[in-house]
Amino acid sequence: MSEEHGWVVVTGAASGMGLAVCEKLHHRGHSLVLVDVGGDGLSRATRHLASTGSATTAEVVGDVGDPATMENAVARVPASDRLLGWVNSGGVNVPGSIAGTGTGRAS
Repeated sequence: MSEEHGWVVVTGAASGMGLAVCEKLHHRGHSLVLVDVGGDGLSRATRHLASTGSATTAEVVGDVGDPATMENAVARVPASDRLLGWVNSGGVNVPGSIAGTGTGRAS
């Protein structure tokens, strides 16, 4: 990430690696759109970030596998600002096993 400040969308932002990325970007002065499927965890993450600095945050509750969620995340960036980056840290639950995919690598 450059030293230029702007908006960054972070998926999976409520916990784990996504939250750690948010903390680092927030500390560097970036404004953030936090996206996560868990509304309660997302609210906690937003409150936590607000307590550690003054950068702007916006929340989007939704599934990263839903295009409408991603469109909503982009729409949260004010028209007068720019989207500087995107961090895909949200997981997508895919049922099944990699063992049956026919890749020839399963054991």
